[in-house]
Amino acid sequence: MAMQDSVDLVAWNKETGQRLLIQVKSAQLSRGDKNRLEFQLGLGKNKRLPIRYDFDIIALVSSEQRAVYFMPVTAIRQKKMNKQPSFFENSELEADSWLKSVEDLRYELT
Repeated sequence: MAMQDSVDLVAWNKETGQRLLIQVKSAQLSRGDKNRLEFQLGLGKNKRLPIRYDFDIIALVSSEQRAVYFMPVTAIRQKKMNKQPSFFENSELEADSWLKSVEDLRYELT
C-alpha cells in the first residue's frame, strides 16, 4: 500500500517566506442529524491525533455553506469534531480563523 501524506495545500507568505502545510477536511450534513457536520480529524488507520510534523493548519470545509474554518494543528484535541451548519454562516469566519491560525503558529515558533 502506498504511503499518503496528510498535506493537501501549501500556502506561503511572499514577504516573509513562511510556508504553511494545510490539510483539508470536508463534511456534509449528517444523514441522521441534519443539524450537524461531523469532521474526522484523526490520521491513519488507527486515527491518531495529528501533530505539527503532519501539517500546520487544518481547513474544515462545509460543502453546503461553501465556507471554511481554519485552525492550527496544535489546537486539535479530539479525533472527531462536530459543528452546526450555522457556525459556517459568519461571513468573516474564513478570514478571521485564517489570521488567528497563522498568528497562533507564529507565537509557537518564537
